[in-house]
Amino acid sequence: MKYILLWLLVLLQAFLFIPEDLSAQNKDVNNISAEELLQNLIKHPTDSILNISSNERLAYINAFRTSLGYVARDKKRLTDLSEKLQYFIKNEKNKVLKVYAKYLDFNVLAASGISSEARVPILTAIKKDAQEAEDDIMLMEVNMDLATIYMYHLKEYEKAFLLLRENLSSIEKSSTNQHPLHVSTACYLTNLFLLVKDWNNALVYARKGLQLKNTVFDNDGKLFLLQSIGRIYHNLNMYDSSDYYFNKLLISAREAKDSLRITNAYGFLGENYMKKKEYLKALPLIEMQKKYSVQTGDYVMIAIDLLLEAEIYFKLGKLENFKALINESEKYVYASERDNVYKSFYAQKVKLSFLSGGKGKGLIFLDSLLFFSEKINRSMDAVKGLKVEQLFALDLVEKKAAVEQVAKKKIDERNIFLVIIFLLSSLFIFLLYQNRQNKMRLVMLLEKQSLENELTSVQDELSEFLAKIDVHAKEIMHWNETRINTAEEWNHFMELFSKTNPGFIQKVKETLVGITPAELRFLCLSKIRITDNQMAIILGINPNSIRQTRKRIKEKFGFESNESLMDLIDKI
Repeated sequence: MKYILLWLLVLLQAFLFIPEDLSAQNKDVNNISAEELLQNLIKHPTDSILNISSNERLAYINAFRTSLGYVARDKKRLTDLSEKLQYFIKNEKNKVLKVYAKYLDFNVLAASGISSEARVPILTAIKKDAQEAEDDIMLMEVNMDLATIYMYHLKEYEKAFLLLRENLSSIEKSSTNQHPLHVSTACYLTNLFLLVKDWNNALVYARKGLQLKNTVFDNDGKLFLLQSIGRIYHNLNMYDSSDYYFNKLLISAREAKDSLRITNAYGFLGENYMKKKEYLKALPLIEMQKKYSVQTGDYVMIAIDLLLEAEIYFKLGKLENFKALINESEKYVYASERDNVYKSFYAQKVKLSFLSGGKGKGLIFLDSLLFFSEKINRSMDAVKGLKVEQLFALDLVEKKAAVEQVAKKKIDERNIFLVIIFLLSSLFIFLLYQNRQNKMRLVMLLEKQSLENELTSVQDELSEFLAKIDVHAKEIMHWNETRINTAEEWNHFMELFSKTNPGFIQKVKETLVGITPAELRFLCLSKIRITDNQMAIILGINPNSIRQTRKRIKEKFGFESNESLMDLIDKI
């Protein structure tokens, strides 16, 4: 009874619900053109980007991206936008603003329809610029764009996982309690594991995301996570748990007036009824979802809904309806270009062929079914079943090794640079030392030459002086035979003696205190080495008096008796 009432309530909501037009969901954004948003960046770059919060920056990006969706077919407008951005990038010096403008320009290129393969190198270059600018928000936004390409277009799930896990790790290490991309990253990781049908890991990240605090960007994310948990329990055949989350999704979506999530909730509840073999309850819910898919022009969902309706009619035994729906779905299946849709389609075509008696066609469709099943399984094996945290840890180790290698290279380059600086410094010091030594040698040489010149001059003066002394000596020697009688003669003699023996008389007076003029004249005559007889003639006394005078001088000044007076004179 409880389930019947619940079904009636859901069915009533379905019939009362009228899907909203898509453009109404973005009413505020539609009023702002891409040109107006770009003009705001160009005219007031600092106010528009650097001084606003991360939430506002992301809102700016989302508004710009949304506005581009309405001019995607206008190539001229896209070209004009790109040229303005390129001019801004060329002339702007701020790294953060340049990265921001490059990312907006990428969105313009994406709107013009460039391929997924062409987008990857552009985003990779922007990521490198964001790392250099230390712009974490832009770095994470680019990682999510790259992950989207790897997930949905290139089917390189492992690369997508590592990019998203890098974002999550950075967010968890940051000091921000409510990071604007936290829930979004959890949603992307959840969807990645849904794509590869790794239900356990999808459930881990979906629950993680639901536990996070909301930011302005998380309303749609939380709805997506409720939807994802419902899908996970659906695939795990836990239909009551799945119904619980889909009903929570329905309530939350109606509160948010999100027509897409409301119709998705109806569709997933319908699939649960199909699994529980309650086909009549499932059919109106699937039809409601198909109606919304047709309105939005979503070929993928139209194909899926038609195939689900066909399956219901097949189970109810209404083969004509089954056949009609399979044929109707064919054009949408091929337009969807999705492997999982191809797989579901060929599974139904196999049944239809064998029911119609076309065994040959049935085998062909069976071969196609096996091909897409194998293709999907191969692509899922890249991530499914892996211990993803170990995979991420391994990637971190590889990145750390790469960083260490770069750091080691920088250290080696720095060491080489230091060695070169040391060698150049040593060479400079050596050359400076050599230059100083050469200067010192030159100074010494000049001093030596000066001394030699001075010595030569002194020697010349000395020779001249000696020549004069020789003349004086001859005059003195001439007096050996002549007596010196007058004081004038003695003064002349003492003057000549002082020139040939400078300082002697002064030293005698200082050494022999109290010496008389006669005793001084006696010592001067003794100094010039004349004999006693010659001295006796000069002094006008006999030779014995000379010996007595010598003895008396020795006794007077306390010389030893055995000491020679000449030795004493030579010491003075």
